[in-house]
Amino acid sequence: MFFIKYFRGLLLYAFIGIFSSTFAIAADLNALTNLFHSSFNSPIYHEGRAWDNVHNFITLAIKNNYNLENARFITLENTTGANYGFVGALKARNQGKLTNINDKYSLREPGEANWSYHAILIAEGMVFDFDFTNEPRLLKISDYFSKMYIAENKQNDDNYVFNKFANYEIKEYSINTEFTQNNLQFINKMNLNNFLNKQYLLK
Repeated sequence: MFFIKYFRGLLLYAFIGIFSSTFAIAADLNALTNLFHSSFNSPIYHEGRAWDNVHNFITLAIKNNYNLENARFITLENTTGANYGFVGALKARNQGKLTNINDKYSLREPGEANWSYHAILIAEGMVFDFDFTNEPRLLKISDYFSKMYIAENKQNDDNYVFNKFANYEIKEYSINTEFTQNNLQFINKMNLNNFLNKQYLLK
């Protein structure tokens, strides 16, 4: 009888562990989405400072006790030598043609931009990018990369082709949910194609 109770106890403990680990890994997507919308045009955003923008967003989420389990801080660099080594964006915030000019400010449409690097947050397979278009938009990972980036491959002197996905280099960081000044922990480095095939992004 003792062994039966002991065995049942082990099964219950194992079930609770599996249940907890299964449902604790999900980032709070709804809360992060609402925070993203409210902070997109807030003072945490600074043009040309992608790393700071995402880090500020993470810091704000941590202060609000939002779950960031399984969320990833991502930096992107062009290591192919194409496009002069820049990350080529197609729909960068305020980088297109002027749409409104007055004494105080000017507005531009989303447009092409070249960056030495870029930074984004990924949670539950969705991309949070403060520089993707002029409005807070969330896209699935593959949709985001196909709409946002281009890679230039020189075919000949007069003809250029653009690949859907470049062999960009990804640096991936996990997020320490305890509020500290540096709450990122480096995980690994890989090219974009391998990164897109990661299982946690295929949700």
